Amino acid sequence: HPRVRRQRQMCIRADIKEKYSDKKVLVVAHNGVISVLSCILEGMPEDGNFETRGIKNGELKEFEI
Repeated sequence: HPRVRRQRQMCIRADIKEKYSDKKVLVVAHNGVISVLSCILEGMPEDGNFETRGIKNGELKEFEI
């Protein structure tokens, strides 16, 4: 269910922030996970299409938490 998945990702974000606040963290994930994480951290696109926040194969995306 999308709501459960989003809640889980918010918990992961909070856990990373709490445990590694003074460190750099590498997260390796599939495009769908990165798309949703990007929307959580940067906000949903105006058109509501979270897939536009995805990445290409082998691409890196950096977030400030």
